[in-house]
Amino acid sequence: MKIKHFLFVSAAFVLTSVAAVAQEPYEVEYPEYDIIVTTNPTSPSIVDFITALVAEPEDEFVGMLNDAWQLYLTGQPAAKGGTMLVDKKNGFMSYTLDYDEAYPEDAHGLMTRVEMCYWNCADGKHKLVAQNAMTIEDGIYIYGQFDGIAFYLYDMETHRLSPVYNIIEDYEGDYENITYELPQKGKNIKVRVQTSSGVINKWLVWDGYRFKFEK
Repeated sequence: MKIKHFLFVSAAFVLTSVAAVAQEPYEVEYPEYDIIVTTNPTSPSIVDFITALVAEPEDEFVGMLNDAWQLYLTGQPAAKGGTMLVDKKNGFMSYTLDYDEAYPEDAHGLMTRVEMCYWNCADGKHKLVAQNAMTIEDGIYIYGQFDGIAFYLYDMETHRLSPVYNIIEDYEGDYENITYELPQKGKNIKVRVQTSSGVINKWLVWDGYRFKFEK
């Protein structure tokens, strides 16, 4: 499994090692795993970013997302239990799979939701693309096998998407798990902090390069 799909194999690392650092430069640690955007590279939309990110499915989860995406690109309805939302204007996509509907013989109250969106960086030379996955069980956000958030930096000159780290500020406090919700509108990320006494809702605020918790 290549590093470009690190969301699905090292989400715990992402959740525990995303302390905010200096504004620039971004940390591009694995340039050998860059992804080239080949469709509309000078003016990419959320469609182009997703097409590039799911082009080479290498595990079950990414394969599921790629299958759903190919149905969307070819104008076909989503598979049973799936709901695809693509908001080109706001640069946002979500895909929700209701397992009870897709596999009624194995009903467990589970849903998986995948989101992608992007931000224009303050330097005018880059875009930051986010990919987020979450699991919902009986209406409660839990920390599932494939859950986590990952970021890619798009270079407008080289047309490359590079995995980047240290994008969101670390949460200071005790928690059992953290889930994120990417914005369809606006720029800030909603955070659900699950503690032993309940859920705390927080906001990560975009500063043009990274995210810090709202004071």
